[in-house]
Order: sequence, then C-alpha cells, then structure tokens
Amino acid sequence: MKNLIRIHAEGQDKLWKAGCLDFDVAVRGDSLQDGLESLDIAMSEYVQYIRRLPEGEQSALLGRKAPFALFIKFAWLVFQAILKPNSNGDGRAGIMLPSPA
Repeated sequence: MKNLIRIHAEGQDKLWKAGCLDFDVAVRGDSLQDGLESLDIAMSEYVQYIRRLPEGEQSALLGRKAPFALFIKFAWLVFQAILKPNSNGDGRAGIMLPSPA
C-alpha cells in the first residue's frame, strides 16, 4: 500500500488555497479543482527537485511538514466528514491522496 499525503483546501468564488501537510507545499487557484491541479504539479516538481539533491539533504526537506495549525484544520475537516459525510458546502476540504514520493 502506498503512503497517503494529506491535503487541506479552502476558498470561495475564485480564490482557493490548497496545501499539502506532508510536504509543506501550498498554492492558490481559481477553483477547488484548479487548486488541486496546481498543487499536484507543485508537489511533483518539489519531489523531483528533492530527488536531485544529495541524499543527506533529501531527508531534511522530505521531513518538513506544514504548520501545526493546518494539521488541526485538516483533522477537524476529517472529523466533520465522518459525522456529516454529505455536508461540504462551506468551501473547505480535507483530502488524502497517494504519495508521489
């Protein structure tokens, strides 16, 4: 089984922010879909960059996590999704995807 990465996204209208908690990479987009696509590209480029570094430097960057407050927001979204699986109209999402690393 692949490792999962945690994504937090929030926004309204044409201003969305999406961030990866496990790689501390964040982007903005015009929609949730745009933000997630931009984040996918940013994470792929980040992982490719890290793979080109000497091995000793790779672990330091792969271990860099997002700020703790973002983990709390993510946990709250997941908890809400468990309690109310079909109520996500507030412009926020907590997502888990297969890791590119």
